[in-house]
Amino acid sequence: MTNKLAAVLMLLFTSICFAKSDYLKAWKRDCDNGDSNACFNLGLVYYTGGEGITQDYFKAAAYSQKGCEGGEALACYNLGLAYENGNGVTQDYSKAIEAYKKGYSGGRPPRATKDIKPLEISIDSAPPPLGDENDAKAFYEYAKNKLFDKGSYKEAINLFYALNEKFPDNQYAKSGMYWAAIGLNKEPGQSQQALTVLTQLLPRLKNHNKHCAAMLEAGIIHVERGECSAAGKYLIEAEKICSSDQEATNQMLAQIRLAELKRRCAP
Repeated sequence: MTNKLAAVLMLLFTSICFAKSDYLKAWKRDCDNGDSNACFNLGLVYYTGGEGITQDYFKAAAYSQKGCEGGEALACYNLGLAYENGNGVTQDYSKAIEAYKKGYSGGRPPRATKDIKPLEISIDSAPPPLGDENDAKAFYEYAKNKLFDKGSYKEAINLFYALNEKFPDNQYAKSGMYWAAIGLNKEPGQSQQALTVLTQLLPRLKNHNKHCAAMLEAGIIHVERGECSAAGKYLIEAEKICSSDQEATNQMLAQIRLAELKRRCAP
C-alpha cells in the first residue's frame, strides 16, 4: 500500500512551519525531556526534509516511535505509515496495525480504522489455491468479496490479473477484469489504464453479464476525461446493449449518461 494522501498533505503543510534551526534545537531538547509532541514534530521534519533539513526516514521513524510511546496519537499514526511502507524501518504490517490502533485509541486521526482493515486482510488471510479452472470461482470471490469490496483495490487487482492470465476464457476471470478496471479508475492517474483493460475486455464479454456494465464504464471514463467523441461511441453502444440487461438500473444509467454527455459536449 502507498502512503495515505491525507497524511502526506498534512506532513507537507506542517513542514512549511519548521524551517528554522532554533525550532529544531528546541524540539530535540523537549523531546529528550519527554515532550511527545516535540518528538512528533521532529518526526515530521525528518520525514519531509527541505528548508536546509536533510530528509531522513530513519530519524523520522525513531522520533515517531518516541512520540508514540509518549502518547502522541499522530506520532503513532506516522509510525504506522513508516512500518506499512518500510520507511526507515523494516516493513512490518503487524507493527503498523499496532501503531495505527494505538493512535486511534488516542482519539485521532479517524482515518486509522480505514487503514487497518486492508493490512489485517494482508496478514490474516491468503487467497485460495488456483490449481485448475474449478478453483476460479472461489479465487474470484475471495478477491472480490474479501479484498475489493473492503477497499483493498491493489491487492484485488493483482489477483484478478492472475486469474485472467491463467484462465482467460473463464467467466469469473472476465468478471474479475471488469472489477480490475473499476479499481484502476479509483486510483489517481490510472484512468487510461482502466480504459486499456476495458478495451481489451469488451470483445470477450458478448453474452456475459458484465457486457452492459463494462461498455457503460468505458463511456463514463471517457466523459470524465472530456473525450466526447469516444464517450459518445461507447454510450450509444451501451444504450443498445443495456436495453436487454437484467439490471434495470443499467438501462436507466445508459440514458442518464447520454444526457450528461450532451450537456458536457454541447457545441
